[in-house]
Amino acid sequence: MDYSEIAQPWAKSQQNTNLRLPMDCNNIFYYVVHPGHLEWVEKEIPGKGKTKPKIISTFVPRFDAEFIRAGVNGVKQIRGDIGDAGGRLGQLQQDGYTVLDFNKYDYMRTYPAKGGTYYAPKWAKIQTIAGRVIREFDHTGFLLWRLQLILSGAAPEPHPVFIDLMINDFLKVPNRWANRQHEPVAKAQYEKQSNKLIRMKQAAAEITKNGIAATYQGIIDGLK
Repeated sequence: MDYSEIAQPWAKSQQNTNLRLPMDCNNIFYYVVHPGHLEWVEKEIPGKGKTKPKIISTFVPRFDAEFIRAGVNGVKQIRGDIGDAGGRLGQLQQDGYTVLDFNKYDYMRTYPAKGGTYYAPKWAKIQTIAGRVIREFDHTGFLLWRLQLILSGAAPEPHPVFIDLMINDFLKVPNRWANRQHEPVAKAQYEKQSNKLIRMKQAAAEITKNGIAATYQGIIDGLK
């Protein structure tokens, strides 16, 4: 069974249905973004016509889900499991995070669940198959949303200093295998990680040359 039909945006979370997720309720969350917390993203752009598929590689600020749990991380309890997020979100902003309001950016979906409400990103698909709960996630849709928020200025761009730090940290990965290339598995890993390092350096050079806006817009155009 696909539970998409009972998923509602946060603003419309009041539902008249007896159908519930076969899962326990959880806590509300905010997406928070820091320009220094990056992830390496690689996606395949399908070829058009006779052109071959293309792999896009770039650095994107990580969007973390900050769950609001009463009594945790300075969240003051209001009643039961309901907490006042103000203090925690304010602290995150002081630490350099951008806090994205789910009312404004429409990234949350709510489901009736055991004991209350289940909160999930709108790119999550929840269904039951043969009695098992199966959760899928639209990673491409989530990536497009993030890139568009960054281009609009609603979320921060990746800082070049942290891009360089991420590359320098990754240097140790192929080096782990460098002295064991007489072993087939080690040689394969060395080549794989060395090629990834090359792609990371190329992506950093592209951002330096063309800028974040042009780089991200090219990815968006390719993925749509």
